[in-house]
Amino acid sequence: MPSITTAPLLGSHPIQPLSWEAHLRRRLSAYMRKGPQPAQRAKLFMRFYPPLFFQRVVPLYIAPDYSVAHIKVKRSLLTINLNGSFF
Repeated sequence: MPSITTAPLLGSHPIQPLSWEAHLRRRLSAYMRKGPQPAQRAKLFMRFYPPLFFQRVVPLYIAPDYSVAHIKVKRSLLTINLNGSFF
């Protein structure tokens, strides 16, 4: 008996399960947006975000509308060039 296939409906797409990275990204994004001070949560998250943490980048201030950010880059062997400049 031949199987009958139908064309997909317009605007529909197959639902694929999300990877663990997508789940984590969604949860972190929802956590950062909720609450009275989302910029403060973003500052705390960025303080301990591994690429910034190990480069010793410290966010000092993030504006509530994320238009301005003040950061401090501390000198270390990981952040200094051979010429002595930051990179």
